[in-house]
Amino acid sequence: DDITNGLAVGLDAAALAGSGSSNQPTGILSTSGIGSVSFSSAGAPTFAEIVSVESAITVDNADSNNMYYVTTPALAGTLKTTTKDSGSGQFISENGLVNGYPILHTSSVTANNIILGSFSDLIVAQFGAVEVLSDVAPSTGITTLALHLHADIGVRHAQSFAKGA
Repeated sequence: DDITNGLAVGLDAAALAGSGSSNQPTGILSTSGIGSVSFSSAGAPTFAEIVSVESAITVDNADSNNMYYVTTPALAGTLKTTTKDSGSGQFISENGLVNGYPILHTSSVTANNIILGSFSDLIVAQFGAVEVLSDVAPSTGITTLALHLHADIGVRHAQSFAKGA
């Protein structure tokens, strides 16, 4: 399970924040053409700025059904304690929803970023099975494992995603 989880975390990081250089796939945050909203205060967006992230997708007439927000655990926590306005007593994130869309969090998103998108337009292609190579050192008997996962990431429609930072 530990090995499988480690591979999943690596693939998650590549899909969300892969740089596209040094043999990394190009993740959502590095894909050209996705919507982008600058927050006035890094790591502390207002409700209006969160709505602007959605607008960056809908202005392109992208499919807005089945969208999700994905962010860091820290920003997810901030959204639970940030009020929408000065009088409603409502928070930006309540009951697992932000602006009507589910929110998920992972440490694979880079700091102060939030992604909104239709993740059915994120393609994760795996080539073959996970390859496990082992080597036993004759002098110590220590076994070393090496795992190889061959995969690539692609965003089918950049207009289906937007980031806020």
